[in-house]
This record gives sequence, structure tokens and C-alpha cells, in this order.
Amino acid sequence: MKAEKKKLLEILFLLIALVIIFDLLIFSQINNFSKTETKKINEITKKDIGKSIKLKGEVIEKTEIASKTIGIIKDETGQISIFCSCQLEENQEIEIKGKVQEYQNNLQIYIDEVKEV
Repeated sequence: MKAEKKKLLEILFLLIALVIIFDLLIFSQINNFSKTETKKINEITKKDIGKSIKLKGEVIEKTEIASKTIGIIKDETGQISIFCSCQLEENQEIEIKGKVQEYQNNLQIYIDEVKEV
């Protein structure tokens, strides 16, 4: 009987630990957007390739191909190409979080998250 109670307690503690770990992972993902470094477009350089950044701007051009959106976003300092699996509209003001990549010797942002401003 005592062995059964001990085993049940071990399982209970293990489940509680797993729930806490899961909660921490979810919480870190929710706060990830606000922790990403905010940049202006003219501050993005090849040193940023592979890094996550956040920026605000206006969609000035977009093309949809096979459920992907390719476009250009601009702010007061410049413009940069964007790529995402989201729907955007021209003239839409957005805040994006994404990774800086290089495509055909040009920098672009692969968007992970979009918020309309």
C-alpha cells in the first residue's frame, strides 16, 4: 500500500513539473515579441542576418504567390523586402517581427509575426 502511494506521489510530482515547464514555454513565446530588438530599416545590416528583429512600417507593395506574400515595407528611413505566410494589404501600417535574411544579395525580412498598427 505504501509503495502504491509513493508511486502515485512520484507521478503527481512529475505531472506538476511538466505543467510548470509547459507554462514557462508558453509564457516565453507570448513575451517574445516585446523582447525582440526594434530597428529602423536603415539600421539593418548584413551583421543582422539570422537575427530576429522588430520594425514598424507601411506595406507599399505586395504580391501573393501560392499562399505566400512577397512585398516591400517602408519606414521613414528606407524600405526592405518582406516574405511571409500571411495576408497583407498595400498601405497597411504594421509592426513585424522576423528574421533578417539575404536573398539574391539583398536583405529581406522573413516575417514570423505581424501586428496591425
